[in-house]
Amino acid sequence: MTTPQKMPQENTPADEQAPDPGILYKILTRLIAWTMFVGFITLIGATLVFIALALWRGIVWLWPGGAM
Repeated sequence: MTTPQKMPQENTPADEQAPDPGILYKILTRLIAWTMFVGFITLIGATLVFIALALWRGIVWLWPGGAM
């Protein structure tokens, strides 16, 4: 049976290991997040509008088992 070995200690404290991200990184990540959020809401809205128009115009062939 082996015993665990001690790992060498790092010279830097834990809070200094990850540098603070720059302002450009923060802006780009927020822009990507908002774009994905708005795109998701738009996709859901467009799907609901498509379903509503299909039901309103009576396009029954869109649904499985329709127009039999």
